[in-house]
Amino acid sequence: MRFMKEIWFIVLCMVLWLCAGCSAIGLGLGHWYDSSRPPTTVTEWDDVITARSGSQIVIQLRNGETVEGRFDGLSQLPDNDYASLYEEMEQSIFITSYVPGVGDSVSCMLLSGTTIAARFVGFDWGYMLLSLPAAGQHRRIPLTQIDHVTDDLGNSVDGDTLRNYVDWGELPIIRTICVQTDIGTVTVMPHEVSKVMCTTIARRPMYGKVFGFVFGFVVDIIFVRTMLWDDE
Repeated sequence: MRFMKEIWFIVLCMVLWLCAGCSAIGLGLGHWYDSSRPPTTVTEWDDVITARSGSQIVIQLRNGETVEGRFDGLSQLPDNDYASLYEEMEQSIFITSYVPGVGDSVSCMLLSGTTIAARFVGFDWGYMLLSLPAAGQHRRIPLTQIDHVTDDLGNSVDGDTLRNYVDWGELPIIRTICVQTDIGTVTVMPHEVSKVMCTTIARRPMYGKVFGFVFGFVVDIIFVRTMLWDDE
């Protein structure tokens, strides 16, 4: 009886070893496939909001300097700091048309025909920020949906012009880019950016590993089953 148990134990070990063969190879090949997939790269400065925290980032500034480190997310400027920066930038020679000032009462006409009466707060990535004091609400209006904006004096600017000013960095947005560098956290204003290279290091899908292991396991089962049939 003891001899038979030892035989069955040896047979079981051999079966397990055989079953592990192709499965292990498939898992290894799947791991190689997953690890060889190129990481996502962001090259447009306004696409940096899609990057994950911890991604390697290199920012080329308009003044020629470079900031390099790990992307640490976005932070919002205090209202007073943003208002001062906006007032300074709207006096730029590159601003050749009327633009609303922070705190101005404006009427925002959308392409849909809807008009929103509100107080202008500023700009975010692709959005105009408005405050509706009467309703106690804040609205984020996509710049692509704006037909024109008019103030109480009748000054007006179209949505395309505003979007160009923001995209070209002529008007500031309310959030900043935070980068963890060797000397600590550095805050970069988006309008100071010339070019961004950001490599995402987020966890990648394990599809290759799963497929390789399952495929290898099926091959092992077929192989073992075939051996058993041959024995019969």
